[in-house]
Amino acid sequence: MSRVWLSVLAATAAFWGTAVVKRSPYSYEVTPPVRQWADHPMKLVPVPATQPELQQPGVKGDVLITAAQHMALLHNALIRGYNSIFLQAPHVLAPGEAAAANNDNSDSGSGSAEEDENEAAHFVGYARTWVKFLQNHHDDEEEVLFPELAAILKDETLWGDMKKEHESFLEDLRALDTHLAHLSANASAYSPGPLLQHLSALRAPLEQHLHHEVTLLASLATHPSAPARDSFAGAVAGETLMNWGKNSVSGTFDVVPFFLLNVDRTVADDEGRWANWPPMPEPVRWGLVNGAGAVRGGWWRFASCDAKGRPRELHAVRKAAERRRREQEGKTEL
Repeated sequence: MSRVWLSVLAATAAFWGTAVVKRSPYSYEVTPPVRQWADHPMKLVPVPATQPELQQPGVKGDVLITAAQHMALLHNALIRGYNSIFLQAPHVLAPGEAAAANNDNSDSGSGSAEEDENEAAHFVGYARTWVKFLQNHHDDEEEVLFPELAAILKDETLWGDMKKEHESFLEDLRALDTHLAHLSANASAYSPGPLLQHLSALRAPLEQHLHHEVTLLASLATHPSAPARDSFAGAVAGETLMNWGKNSVSGTFDVVPFFLLNVDRTVADDEGRWANWPPMPEPVRWGLVNGAGAVRGGWWRFASCDAKGRPRELHAVRKAAERRRREQEGKTEL
């Protein structure tokens, strides 16, 4: 009897294991980009250079340069997310369009269905996760980063007009969120035009903010009250900044996979220091990407990087190219 139960458990584990692998980013196509990729239209943020003169014991400011570097890398994940949505939106098929395409394929004898009729719903889920990620990041900055760093540096004026920069894009972000919520309840209403309008309205103020905030944080390394890394104040500042960064990426089954699948691990400085960013054990990263990522597996096909953090061809762009190729082949046969 025990052998029977062991066999049942083994078969069940194998079944669910196979199901998870099929749904997880581990099984996605990993073709390197040959067409448009997520490094435009919104420009990526340059990662501030390490300043060796600040790394000496007792020298102030290095902890803030490190924080600015990490912020730039996080902002670039947000930017790749934005770009991946913007570039793929015109190529995502609404359910009716996907069904019609599959009927055409069936009538032409080309074989099984080529299009996913849930593609628009998955894409909307992906886009809504980006909005959630950005909102979490914004809220944590205003509630934690801004006041905590102002207290550490004993300067309530150091952020200048940063809160006004936040306000400059919040209205457009809310409008985008409302539009996506409508599509989430009715994917058949998907059309790229309105979505692109919302994204375009958001782009300029958001891009300016994501770049300026990194520049400002890096500049605080020369602030008169900047702590040295090896001081007690430096340890407090480092812990505060690290916790803020972690809290900005909260949501095990949505924001975390989105974030990790839009981090390009091939981007590194001369020392290769960002190849393993964000720092975590590889088994943990694998589990978050492929295990937690399998829960909403269809969403992450639209991400800019594969499960190993390498740039991959954008899913909807690739599918659109395949549709054009099939259409051209059909015309040639006629």
